[in-house]
Amino acid sequence: MGESEYAKSLGTLMDTLEDPESDPKLRLEGLKEWARHFQTKRAPESAAANDVPVIVQLVHEVRRPVRPPIEIPAPPPPPESGA
Repeated sequence: MGESEYAKSLGTLMDTLEDPESDPKLRLEGLKEWARHFQTKRAPESAAANDVPVIVQLVHEVRRPVRPPIEIPAPPPPPESGA
């Protein structure tokens, strides 16, 4: 399977997983599995010369549930001083 076929399949997978009811962890696992197919294969002798640190920024966005505001009871009135 070529890269263009993988890209089309990945697009279809992402469209399916972008459903609001889909699990974000499942989406991440799918992306990690697809990324394995695109890792380059290097010969061991040339790997040391070409090793360069790769910086990857992962953005994780999970919608938080809407919760009602917390009601804080009013403090009790101060005791009356009787004279």
